Amino acid sequence: MSRISVCSIVKNEEKNIEKMLESVKKYGFEIVVVDTGSTDRTKEIAAKYTDKVFDFEWCDDFAKAKNFAASKAGNDWILFMDADEWIEFIDLEEMEYFIRKYQNAVGSVFMDNITGTPDNPGPPSRIHIERLYDRRKFHYIKPIHEMLAPKYGKLMDNLQLQTVLGHSGYCMDDETRIRKSKRNLELLFRELEEDPENPYLFFQIGKGYQMVNDHENSVKYFEKGLSYHPDEELDYVHHMHIAYEDELAQLKKSRENATLAGTDGNGKDRAKISVIIPCHDVENMIDRCLLSVTGQTTGLDNVEIICVDDKSSDGTVAHLLEWEKKYPENIMVIRCEENHRQGAARNIGLDYASGEYVTFIDADDWVENDYLEKLSAPLKDNYYDMVVTNYGRDTYDGPDPIGFDASKRSTGKEDRAMLIDTDDKRELFIYLQLVPYSACYRLIKRSLLADNGVYFMEDLAYEDTAWGLMTYLYVRSLFFVEENLYHYYVKEDSTILKKNALYHADMLKVQENKLAILKDSGYWGKFREVLEFEHIRSCYLSFLKVLALRYDDPPYDLFVQMKDHINGNIPDCRNNRYIKEGLNDFQKALLDMLYVPVDEEGFGFVMKAIVDHGGV
Repeated sequence: MSRISVCSIVKNEEKNIEKMLESVKKYGFEIVVVDTGSTDRTKEIAAKYTDKVFDFEWCDDFAKAKNFAASKAGNDWILFMDADEWIEFIDLEEMEYFIRKYQNAVGSVFMDNITGTPDNPGPPSRIHIERLYDRRKFHYIKPIHEMLAPKYGKLMDNLQLQTVLGHSGYCMDDETRIRKSKRNLELLFRELEEDPENPYLFFQIGKGYQMVNDHENSVKYFEKGLSYHPDEELDYVHHMHIAYEDELAQLKKSRENATLAGTDGNGKDRAKISVIIPCHDVENMIDRCLLSVTGQTTGLDNVEIICVDDKSSDGTVAHLLEWEKKYPENIMVIRCEENHRQGAARNIGLDYASGEYVTFIDADDWVENDYLEKLSAPLKDNYYDMVVTNYGRDTYDGPDPIGFDASKRSTGKEDRAMLIDTDDKRELFIYLQLVPYSACYRLIKRSLLADNGVYFMEDLAYEDTAWGLMTYLYVRSLFFVEENLYHYYVKEDSTILKKNALYHADMLKVQENKLAILKDSGYWGKFREVLEFEHIRSCYLSFLKVLALRYDDPPYDLFVQMKDHINGNIPDCRNNRYIKEGLNDFQKALLDMLYVPVDEEGFGFVMKAIVDHGGV
């Protein structure tokens, strides 16, 4: 990654700087250190890691110092880090892709701020902050709480990267905290005299008071900043809303639009959750599922469980009614007179739901006993549109909801938040497909679904493959809980794995309907290139996999129907840049079938190749 230079401005940081430099060194970045007047061993330590150590005479202007540091770099792409920060996680491939594709944007990273005092450090608080940029197009402005801005007056876009930095600068004793806040506020008020109607300055002043727990003044200045109605697309405005809500909570006030119920045990509001469980012929499995839901560590005070029976032909209803009798305040059983498959059952559950958030659990699956606790925990600090966790495949068929071994719960990744507040971020979100399309293992705001008309297709299997993409178009903020908290029960006759089932053809119908919705809504035109790539992936390639692996004798006529659908809607897909970059060689070879005649014999050969390859 020689295209990136890590720059840092420092002063008397001998206690911190080596940790930062060690974390940077292993990735091969160029290092530039600018010292503003150290009297300790800071420069001596820095010189062990780089020959680019420069002096800068301090002038009470952080922006000037940072721009000076960037000017000394050997690369145009700059990643700024403070001496009390370190790299916790970095995805070099993602960063390289960002530099290659988004040359006119700034990259945001996650920052885990350690709070408290050195003797009693608190848990990290995660924010995102703009740090990666091209110095030819962007520079820092403002003397205190400096911020990146375009050099030539154009609007600045930013995208969230998965890089995580740790930061210990907020972990300090009370005396140091007060002294630092006083220094910052003096500089900010000086700047406010010259620019008295700048909402960004009011935001930073509010943060200065928040730093020393002066909640009255922090609320006062956050309110003043928001009163100017700054552009909601700006990153700092999102943080100002969050900080304002937090400070109001500290003052035991509530915002006018608060609609929350219950508490989390610490006096803070917790959102009510609706658990929706579609049921059909699951008499041998529904008890295990409901045992896991009713046994949650959160308790059931703010949880409603909606079981929708889709005209079962076995004893499922009898089991459900027993559970409803046992938990009359929490469990509601809805019986359908006709079977319209899982999509209809989920839609009915949504119609009855009253929770601010909903989660879907399939009746043959089960969840860890802290599933709701883990998914609702991020909502204490920020009301995300969606909180997503992970699943593990499980073949256990016993009556009790056995949990995962501790070694199997973690995914090995860091929990992280993501903000999708620009079209470029949404396009990247769709391209990377970071969230599986399944309706399960997530909490999602019910209002997001209702306000945007996001419902499941009915009378069709594979309905959540379209529903999942629709959520991609509307979610603005989400949080990833990197643990396996959902048990996905695997059996040979499950909907997805069952051999030679007629409903496998539904997958193509769902994709055809999905494309029609995208066109009617205007999103196909707005995000056409990346949605073409998504359609090739979720329709063409996924359906080829189903034909090859779910049929003993793959139906040639379904392939012909799909080929006509793709050629009729994406006739030039080979020229799509996402398809060129995002498909592997085997997938590109399968794509070639769209452009040449393929008879039944040739189709059979391709099906065998997919089986031998283990999928697509």
